[in-house]
Amino acid sequence: MSSKLKKKIINDLIEALFCFDTFTYPISSEYPDVHIVNKVKVIEDEIKKLKKKIKNLYGFDTFIPIIPKKGSEVYECQYKQIYGNITKLSEIIYYIKELNLNLDIKVLEVILEREIEADMEIDEDDIKKFNEKMNLFDYLMIKKQRESYIKELGERQKQIQLMYNKINSKRDYINELKNKPSYGLLSSLDGVNKVLRDQFEKKITIFIITFKNDLKKIKLSKEMLEVIKSNFKWDKFGNIYIEKILDFICIILKDELIKLNNDKLGRLVKKLNRMKDVIIKLINE
Repeated sequence: MSSKLKKKIINDLIEALFCFDTFTYPISSEYPDVHIVNKVKVIEDEIKKLKKKIKNLYGFDTFIPIIPKKGSEVYECQYKQIYGNITKLSEIIYYIKELNLNLDIKVLEVILEREIEADMEIDEDDIKKFNEKMNLFDYLMIKKQRESYIKELGERQKQIQLMYNKINSKRDYINELKNKPSYGLLSSLDGVNKVLRDQFEKKITIFIITFKNDLKKIKLSKEMLEVIKSNFKWDKFGNIYIEKILDFICIILKDELIKLNNDKLGRLVKKLNRMKDVIIKLINE
């Protein structure tokens, strides 16, 4: 038997035991995705987080205008910001029009107790008197706050819509995953325990015991080292841990074993066959 053929047999044996034939599954079906249940759970958790964010954004549902107490520092500061640069009565009239109060000149003359000329300069006393009679400062403060409120609502609505779009996209992906045969196999608790726990634990344990001397000469993954140190106390390790060990065996360790036993590949084939027989016997018990 040629060296090339022996390597192929070794490769196929390890892949059949740990990579492709891990599941009792029809050959004609797609290869089961061992991560599919975890993928669905992760996406469902992401949807829950998005829904929580949406709920928090919708929590901004009341408008309470905050008018500072008259005479306070905040009141004076904001009052000056609004009126500080007004020098003409026409500017105050402009503010009134913004508020849709539609007061004609005669009404304004009554309020100000003086005749109005279009370009008439006004002093601070005029502004204070005007404000006392119309509470214009309060109007302008509420208007400004309401504008900020409406702007904030608009921004939040955009964020909410984007999140709903993400949720819909993630739901479509979940439905796609759940329609795969792999999900039907792995989504039940019995299926997960049988495939990811019982069979995997036995296979990996037998592999490590069979090749314990070889493994001392190979740099092992963190996960495999911890399992060995624990003396195979599998209850300490989750499914993801087991999957990482399988990935290590399938992707790295099989090639390392071939390199290590390059001058005695026939013996390695026999060893793998014996291991396969033990695994099949234990799993079928």
